[in-house]
Amino acid sequence: MATLMTFLKPFLSTKLRNRTAMFGADVKAATAAAGLVEGVASLPVLYGGSLENFDPAWHLREVSVLIRK
Repeated sequence: MATLMTFLKPFLSTKLRNRTAMFGADVKAATAAAGLVEGVASLPVLYGGSLENFDPAWHLREVSVLIRK
């Protein structure tokens, strides 16, 4: 993704260029930029939060229930 942004960034407006940030695997920097604090309850443990038993496909389960009705 960073390589793609290297090619695209010269064509972006200054406003969009300033709003684009690449964090890679730096979860702490990404959560800090989003205004979240470490150990926040809404983040899964994998991302430094305290949310246990997080199902990454929760939205698929809810959509399938709606389709069945």
